[in-house]
Amino acid sequence: MSSIPDVDSGLNSVLVTGGCGFLGEEVVRTFLERGFRVRSFDKVSPDYRLDGVEYLKGDIRDEDAVRDAVKGMSIVVHAVAAVPLSKSISEFREVNVDGTRIALRASNAEGARHFIYISSSAVYGIPDHNPVEEGDSRAPLEDYGRAKNEAEDICHAFMLESEMEVSVVRPRTILGPGRLGIFGVLFDWIADGASVPVLGRGDNVYQFVHVTDLADAIAEISLRSGSHTLNIGGSSPDTMRTALEALCSHAETGARTFSLSKRLFSVVAKTTSALRLSPLAPYHWLLYGETLYFSGSKAERELGWKPRFSSTEALIESYDAYTAAPPERSSGIVSPHRSVPKQGFLRIFQGISKLLFSRRK
Repeated sequence: MSSIPDVDSGLNSVLVTGGCGFLGEEVVRTFLERGFRVRSFDKVSPDYRLDGVEYLKGDIRDEDAVRDAVKGMSIVVHAVAAVPLSKSISEFREVNVDGTRIALRASNAEGARHFIYISSSAVYGIPDHNPVEEGDSRAPLEDYGRAKNEAEDICHAFMLESEMEVSVVRPRTILGPGRLGIFGVLFDWIADGASVPVLGRGDNVYQFVHVTDLADAIAEISLRSGSHTLNIGGSSPDTMRTALEALCSHAETGARTFSLSKRLFSVVAKTTSALRLSPLAPYHWLLYGETLYFSGSKAERELGWKPRFSSTEALIESYDAYTAAPPERSSGIVSPHRSVPKQGFLRIFQGISKLLFSRRK
């Protein structure tokens, strides 16, 4: 862990876009604990306000609002994003591509020292080998991944054209207390005793990263000079079946795993999604059954960073937080990863799964 910086120095101020989201809030907290002056910029309001944080409300697509938010900030962590659950191609472009360009231009114009873009492992698509390293080819398969990839290209262009340091962080699937979204559906099933499917044998290795580990890595990047491109994942990734069986065993609700054909899952997911009968997006049916994990060697070498949580530990802790404080339905605008989507057809599948595959208690 790096030493706490001098808070009186202008070099130790940070803006977090998407600062009220699942990841953004943890990044805000991490920088605050390290002694930084912290400002959050988001279109949603925080669930609760942290003392010492300046909260600004605005849309990343509003150039004037973004410019005002960046003023006086040395570091910009760009965490705002339209996530796969939105299933909106226009939103992916406006927020993930155009919003990143706006944030980069504003940061450069206002003299920020370091811009840190939070990308996604979706830029890799389905890799032809694992572990995936930072220099491996990017070949996204769906609109969300393509938008994140295009935003990365914009960042890399800024690395060459401006004096501002620009770093790119590619996290694996982010978990931790408060993480909901599609995982809220998974946790609801298991808490209810409904068994969960794995695709084929479920032997694909799937990696998660704990949100606190990721936030620490981001903070460490901010303290280093130069531009960095880093893959960030949890330690000891398991196969999907192993991870979910560990979670089911921990939950003790009678839930377990069962195999489902990849082809059948893809057809059902595509159909129900197209009919707006489920929250599933292309990202889910294309990548849930595939292997993708990072070694983390470059992050360890450049930052001295290692994850504290294993991939499966992050999954179990997320579930425990869900069961300790089940989410309430919100009537306002809420970050997608901090709310549970309506299950639609999946609710019927949940009942069938519980009847046919779960242990009787």
